[in-house]
Order: sequence, then structure tokens, then C-alpha cells
Amino acid sequence: MPHPYPENSTTPYTADNYYKFGVIVKYLLYTLVAIIIFASWHDYQRQSDNDVQFHAENVEKTNTRNNITYFVRASATNFQAIALGGISNLTLNVANTSKYMLDDVDVEVSYIKADGDIYKKEIVNFPYIAPNQIMSAKAPTSPRGVRVTYQIVKIKSRALGL
Repeated sequence: MPHPYPENSTTPYTADNYYKFGVIVKYLLYTLVAIIIFASWHDYQRQSDNDVQFHAENVEKTNTRNNITYFVRASATNFQAIALGGISNLTLNVANTSKYMLDDVDVEVSYIKADGDIYKKEIVNFPYIAPNQIMSAKAPTSPRGVRVTYQIVKIKSRALGL
């Protein structure tokens, strides 16, 4: 039966075999390191993309919060003013043009007499206005007054931290 190893050899553990084994091990280690580096870089890129998106959302939210009066507007419909004074059928609208939920908005209505003095002020509450929605509410009637003014006096939003 022929000998399984080269002539003049009694063992497979030659210097040449050790060298080849070392080259294979180095190649496997380099490959493993490259895979780990690539996986870490890929994970870093994904985390970086998430950070950029989170930062952009934070900037948008901060911009909306700091300029909320541009995103939330009040308006009034036509109302009936009686010649001797009195306001009825006044409907107020609040438009939320932001991308965030408003939990509570208060609009102050001032009923103005013919001489320009304020007869009284009333608060009309608008709870839970969804993003990009308009909500309407009837204002209280007044036995006196020939015109009205209105302004938003309070805006609360958990989504915006207000």
C-alpha cells in the first residue's frame, strides 16, 4: 500500500503545511473583520438616517411651536347686529393648519358698543382640533353691541409641548 504522505516524510505537519494553514487562517480572519466592519458601518448609516429624520421632525415641531399663530387662525361668520344694539347668530371658526393635534383653543370675543367701548368679553372654547381641520362653535348672544372683535388667547397642545 502506498504511503499517504510524500516520500521522505513521516508526518503531515511540514513547514509548508503550516504556512498554508496560516495563510488560510489569516484570510478567514481578514474576511471576518471585513464583515464586522461592514455590518457596523451599515448599522451606523441606518442609525444616522434615523437621527437625521428625528432631527428634521424636531426642527419642524419646534418651528410650528414657535410660530403657532401662523398655523392656528380664528375667523367669524356673518352675524346679526340689531340697530339698537345686540349681537346674535355669531359663529366662530378655528382653523388648525399644522400637522399636530391641538388639545384646547380659547377664543376671546369682545362685544363692542356703538360708542366704541367694550360691553363684555366671552371665551369660546374649542377642544381637540385635529391637524388640518376647521372647527366651528356658536358664540353667546349679547343684548348690547354693534360689532365684535375676537382673538385667540390660549392654545394647548401636548403634541407640541404647549
